[in-house]
Amino acid sequence: MIDRLCPDQFITPERVRMTAWLMLAATLIGLAYLFATAHGTVDSLGRPLGTDFSNVWTAGWMADQGQATQAWNWPAHYEVQKAIHHDPAIPFYGWHYPPPFLILATLLAQIPYVPALILWQGLTLGGALMVIRYVLPDQRDALLIALGAPVVMVCLGHGQNAFMTAGLLGGGMGLLDRRPWIAGMLLGALVYKPQFAVLIPVLIIARGNARAFLAAGLTSAGLCLLTLLIWGWPV
Repeated sequence: MIDRLCPDQFITPERVRMTAWLMLAATLIGLAYLFATAHGTVDSLGRPLGTDFSNVWTAGWMADQGQATQAWNWPAHYEVQKAIHHDPAIPFYGWHYPPPFLILATLLAQIPYVPALILWQGLTLGGALMVIRYVLPDQRDALLIALGAPVVMVCLGHGQNAFMTAGLLGGGMGLLDRRPWIAGMLLGALVYKPQFAVLIPVLIIARGNARAFLAAGLTSAGLCLLTLLIWGWPV
């Protein structure tokens, strides 16, 4: 039985494409259901639409209202989430990002919650797909398979930043030798997600790419400095 299910017999291009189409359809249907059954910004399960995005948008709103330092005060942050979503019983999604991510959160909070969620997911997914097209330019089904990956449903359903992380990391690594300055800037922007970027400086040094290393360092330091200039030392 195992022999019959070996990859070269069972996993075929046709089956991969069919699975991707089915998963993509399930993703679209699931998202349509979430938005169609939502009440304001709260879905039918009593969660904010985009779940994790709630902490990003509300942190940006707090920063825009002069309460930037309170984004890391979880009880205060939760009170704002309940007020924004007009629901005292919604689950809490805590803000736990390094300060530079507050810059992007504040920009997103300049537009209403649901449009900001759609814009956030659309732009970051588009960026990740651009990286896939760059890495696999000759693979006809690459974008379909990427869109049909189960992780896309998870990220879209929960408003996560994984698309942006994948785009920055994949784009930076893909451009490391051809465009070292741009690659370094992309990798340096991962300062908002340091657990994914901790080995990148070591890798760049091992490759001897001084320009990428310098660009990554300057970008990370620049984002931290910009945060300091906008909100001050307490943040």
